[in-house]
Amino acid sequence: LPSLPLLSPSLLPPSVLAPLLYPMGGVANFCKTLLLVYFAVLGLFFSLVAGLIIYASLHENPYTTEKLIKAEGYPFEEHTVVTTDGYVNRIHRIPAKGTAKEVVLVQPGLLMDSACFVSNGAKGSLAFLLSDAGHDVWLGNARGGHYSEHKEWNKWEGRFWNFSWEDLAAHEIPSIIDFILKETGRKKLIYVGNSQSGLVAMALLSTKDEYNDKVKALFGLAPAASLAHVKGPMVELAPAGHLVDMLEDLAGPQPVLARSILNDVLRTVCSVGALQYGCERLFFRNGGDWSTQLDYSRLPIYYSNYPSGSSTKNTRHFTQMITKKRTARFDYGEVENLKRYGTLYPPSFNFSSVRVPMYLWYSDGDYLVGAEDITGGLVPQLKEEHLREVTHLSGYNHFDFHWGLRAPEDIFRPIVKFIDGLDAEDGKKKTKRVSRETFCAADDPNDICG
Repeated sequence: LPSLPLLSPSLLPPSVLAPLLYPMGGVANFCKTLLLVYFAVLGLFFSLVAGLIIYASLHENPYTTEKLIKAEGYPFEEHTVVTTDGYVNRIHRIPAKGTAKEVVLVQPGLLMDSACFVSNGAKGSLAFLLSDAGHDVWLGNARGGHYSEHKEWNKWEGRFWNFSWEDLAAHEIPSIIDFILKETGRKKLIYVGNSQSGLVAMALLSTKDEYNDKVKALFGLAPAASLAHVKGPMVELAPAGHLVDMLEDLAGPQPVLARSILNDVLRTVCSVGALQYGCERLFFRNGGDWSTQLDYSRLPIYYSNYPSGSSTKNTRHFTQMITKKRTARFDYGEVENLKRYGTLYPPSFNFSSVRVPMYLWYSDGDYLVGAEDITGGLVPQLKEEHLREVTHLSGYNHFDFHWGLRAPEDIFRPIVKFIDGLDAEDGKKKTKRVSRETFCAADDPNDICG
């Protein structure tokens, strides 16, 4: 084919060619400049992150349980409890001045540790208010958290993380209760449980009847005994639970949000006022809508100890509760279930056998343990003669039950009052029952609600 001379640059005079090529050269120079700026900003970002990590790692946590308690002028003790299956937990104590009225065990929830209930100062923390009322206060911890080890296994071993909340009910809490009663010489103690630890207490009391004689009263702050109506981000994440199953099948049980340099970085970053909104949204969004009672200035304290760690198996167990809408033992699959339980499905927990005075708090603003899970899931299982008080709180995020600014007035001081009136006849308040039909599934062959 004949060539087209007009399309050949060599045939065009310089006066015509230069204006055509100049814009292309300008674009190229602009792209080079933009690329240089991009890499400069990227390099600056990673330098800042690296510097932040180095800075944070060089500073010890100034908000440990011990430091928080001593900073408020209270006495502090640390004790070591070994569970029946070899986990070694350090628990903390604020001993009473003189003879204690009652011995109170305050057990933190999922991903929490003993700092949880001493993080809002002397006037805003449950542990301090209980101590001021003359009680001997013990702050528990559990496997997987910062204050937990094992006699034989290291935390980098998968078998260390082979546990779920039902293992805490079988080993952790009974070991802690027995230790405290032996140490204090008392026959009974008061148990305060938040979220997971409320669930664990009920699982213990419904499977080991003798512990009903060791617990004088149970106070449940949004106890996660039913998760059939979870809302928010957790609902969206629950169907992805099979990915965690695949991870465990390939690599064995793994830690989840264990105490790490992340806590130190968050403590540093969340000290900056302009960044505290993002800090609040990072984890607290899972617990409910925007909290109206969170003290932003204390975010560095919260993130110094939260999250404190759990396991993939525990995450799977909670996911099973959400997706299958049952509070049952861990589901290993039909074949393994037959070996372990003798049934295709894991048996449900029967909370109707709990026979200690119970006081419960819940809120419709809680995404994780909402009103329907308490009034329609848990309460119908409990015997009326043991259910003393069920209190609905308006607008509480799941985290507000221990860190909310209204919690001292709405929850903590009432707990102190209820403890003082436990032996009085007028403290035996009955609560209106809710139909059991709202909870028990008719087609569940292993449902033992009764």
